[in-house]
Amino acid sequence: MSTCLTINKLKKDNIFCSDFLSLENNNEIEFNNNQKIAVLYGPNGTGKTSLAKVFSREQGTEYELKYNNMDVTNETEKDIFHVISDQNSRNIIEGEETDFLIGDNIRKEYELKTKLDDSFMRTFDGLNKIYKNEYGIKKVSSKVFSYIKDSKLSAFLKDIVNQKNKGKRLDYEEVINYIKHSTIVNIQDYEEEKLNFLKANLEGSLINIILNLDKELLNLNSQNILELEENEAAIEILNKFDYINDCIVCETKDINTKKLKSKKNQHNIEIVNNLNDNEKAIIENVLNKIKGNDPLSIRKALYMILNEGDVTELKSLVHEINRYIEIYRIEVKNKFIKVCEDAKLEDIFQEYSKVKSEQLELVEEDLLFIQNIISESIDKELKIERTKENKISILLENEQLLNKDRNELHLSNGEQNFISLTFELLKAKNTQKEVIIIDDPISSFDSIFKNKIAYAIIRFLENKNQIILSHNVDLIRLLEHQKNNCFNLYLLNNTDGELNGIIPVSNCEKKILLSIPEFLEILKSDIFNEIYDEKAFLISLAPFLRGYAQITLDIKSKNELTKIMHGYNSEKVNITHIYSNLIKPTRCFKNNIEISSQDIINYNVKNAKVLKEDTNYKLLKRSLFHTLNYLFLRLSVEKNLVDLYKINTKKYDMLSKIIFKAFSDNSIKENIKHRAFFASKKTLLNEFNHFDGNMSVFFPALDITDKALEKEREAILNYLEKLNPQTVLVY
Repeated sequence: MSTCLTINKLKKDNIFCSDFLSLENNNEIEFNNNQKIAVLYGPNGTGKTSLAKVFSREQGTEYELKYNNMDVTNETEKDIFHVISDQNSRNIIEGEETDFLIGDNIRKEYELKTKLDDSFMRTFDGLNKIYKNEYGIKKVSSKVFSYIKDSKLSAFLKDIVNQKNKGKRLDYEEVINYIKHSTIVNIQDYEEEKLNFLKANLEGSLINIILNLDKELLNLNSQNILELEENEAAIEILNKFDYINDCIVCETKDINTKKLKSKKNQHNIEIVNNLNDNEKAIIENVLNKIKGNDPLSIRKALYMILNEGDVTELKSLVHEINRYIEIYRIEVKNKFIKVCEDAKLEDIFQEYSKVKSEQLELVEEDLLFIQNIISESIDKELKIERTKENKISILLENEQLLNKDRNELHLSNGEQNFISLTFELLKAKNTQKEVIIIDDPISSFDSIFKNKIAYAIIRFLENKNQIILSHNVDLIRLLEHQKNNCFNLYLLNNTDGELNGIIPVSNCEKKILLSIPEFLEILKSDIFNEIYDEKAFLISLAPFLRGYAQITLDIKSKNELTKIMHGYNSEKVNITHIYSNLIKPTRCFKNNIEISSQDIINYNVKNAKVLKEDTNYKLLKRSLFHTLNYLFLRLSVEKNLVDLYKINTKKYDMLSKIIFKAFSDNSIKENIKHRAFFASKKTLLNEFNHFDGNMSVFFPALDITDKALEKEREAILNYLEKLNPQTVLVY
């Protein structure tokens, strides 16, 4: 079963050329069960990292594509890409432990811990609302807590109603133990109206004053209080019937209600001024607050003692209030127990505690792999353990690893990059997104780390569709080594005026890219059907043939080819004969070609056609064209500098030596500039034309675009012409 990703548009500032705004050809990436990896190969500057940023929906980027028959853009809600950035962007290993620890035991523990946290928080949130709305417990400083004699319950409730904490600071185990050792008490023989009145008034001073009245009432000036009450009642009646001039009680005629109210108000002021503190407290906090509903008959009890000095009714009232306070206490506790039991907190807690009691160790194979290679490669211990908060923490040398700036980890850049990338691969394995984007995964690594990263990519992401952005042929070989035929290969090209897009590389080319023996087999027979110009073909292969002669110990062929690898030589070499001797082809060339380095310098490489336009080996065609240009430029520079500066090539035989000898006199101001110019050019570096150590004909010729090559060729030739205007150069 295959899945196709069709890219119709890519945009990030001016990074991608206009072809990518409406990409109609070379825009498909295919995944199947055997090849879940798509490697997008592109030289530096083609926009690989920008492509990763587009897929990560960085601000100012756009994309339009179809994936598995689903239209997706940078604005659709569904995001199908999980992006692993290049080393420059992986400054921190970001995420939670669950993003990386995906073993069954750790996953189960985290799931239970999350379930436990959610259950407790939902329960505490519900209790917070119940106690605030039904029991008048609205804040930590509430007076209600003075009536709740259970210190443990009071501590729980104070944290739950705390607006900042909302129960977050409570110890789950303490709560569970409290519930386990508590029982719900059945409450009987009480009146709901009286209990609700008590709940509504516990926060104020009313209940507290009544409970503390006792014999102090006997010392009150009851007459003042009664008279004040009578005046208040009279004023209330006058306010209610101020439209009647006759008294509705005694039928007195022509009452001046306004004057009468003023008189009584004035008298009230005089009475209040003469009240002591206790009398004022009774009026303000008792009588004034129960003018309406009075289910406990508080006013009646007060009038009995004020009128008759009889405290019997008060004692009965105090007893009743205390009885309902006890009922209130029981209800508060019952509610806590009932809500927690209904939430099944104890069951969840016991299940979590059982898992937590088991030894915490790395059992997930992928994480064990990382642990082992970290220990082997950088001699640092990776482990996991529980924190004081019962969370799982990933530690490197006993220091927290996740979400920590890499500069704090005391690691080399290579170690930092390796650890961060392997953990990013673990996170990618755990993501629900459909396609993993990996930008330049093995840059800056040594050969050992490269191989381990290739293994990790294959091992961790074997069930994920992946797009790997790279300019490293080593990665392609390592992936193939880890799992045969596990990827499709594409060439990313992004240059105005060229064939752009995501260009598929055929399987036959992928084989010769990965295998020197496969390439040699092609050179024996199949390549003859592809050659456009035999001379251009043989010249472009000269560096490869020289390297091959070196490793096969054909010293004679190697020495012959060396003659056309340096611009200051003039001897002709029968390159057809050397090819036949080294490769032993089953077919022959049409022409017997002898060339010298001067012939190569005089050759019009700019317009050279090495292989046919419709060749099956488009990647090879491009690489050979580039290699031909590399050789031409190298020979041209050597020839012109040797001739111009009369350099002894027996002493200074290599290009780098020739450059530095030609411009060795630092007293000449321009020499430093000249040295820097020639020494910095990609196409002139020695290893680009010597295949002794790297026999891939694709590398490094592949690592430059046609446009960049043309620009560099023109720059070098123009520079040579300025050094010696009489030089005749082929453009």
